[in-house]
Amino acid sequence: MTCPMLTLLVVENSLANRELYRHCLQENSSCVYCFLEVNSVIAGLELCRKQEIDAIIVNDALPDAVGFEFIEALQGPSNGNCPPVIIVSDEGAKTTLQNAVRAIKLGASDYLLKHNLTSQVLHSTIQSAIKDVREKFQMRQSDERFRVSVENMLDCFGIYSAIRDKFGQIIDFRFDYLNAAALESNQMAPADIGKSLCEVFPAHYETGLFAEYCRVVETGERLIKEDMTYSDVFGGNQRLTRAYDLRIR
Repeated sequence: MTCPMLTLLVVENSLANRELYRHCLQENSSCVYCFLEVNSVIAGLELCRKQEIDAIIVNDALPDAVGFEFIEALQGPSNGNCPPVIIVSDEGAKTTLQNAVRAIKLGASDYLLKHNLTSQVLHSTIQSAIKDVREKFQMRQSDERFRVSVENMLDCFGIYSAIRDKFGQIIDFRFDYLNAAALESNQMAPADIGKSLCEVFPAHYETGLFAEYCRVVETGERLIKEDMTYSDVFGGNQRLTRAYDLRIR
């Protein structure tokens, strides 16, 4: 069975630390690592732009910048999809929690202390970080394909969220997304996304549709209305009657 090969960038100015990471990871026989080593943030960022990298280990205190600044620069608009970043610190336990929280908020996959490093800890951290980043990337791709498909539909399509009062009762629905066909049919604009359904189309209360929408949310049962006729003020000033084949879940 062939072991996977991963390209690992080590941004570390200490030769001893670089040797420690290499030693830890070479002990693990389930994966082969190709090591790229630089001793500054500037060199690390330049290498990220030139080569595909699976994961990055960066010291949180380098001569030209700290690890946090490396993450912020790596996430700049010109750098595309960022590989997972693991920060390794030489600091003591007193500042660990504060720095770890800051690192995670900035987008780091993990924050490790050098004196706690073992082969298993470092390897599993890198593997987990790579897996998480790849899954998120696949989800984004899936979401983009979904949106392109939905935007090109001739049918109206929308996503709504229930708005509840302090007692948990549904009092309205919010437009979270409407495709181009739905915006055109309802004489709405992209700026209307985020408004409430019954604010824009108050006849939902009168026709009983609002109560039926609520039942869909509360029971999970689909609502299907073929050849439904609906009258309301469309576009804010024109009363129109429309016929719909309505399917909600």
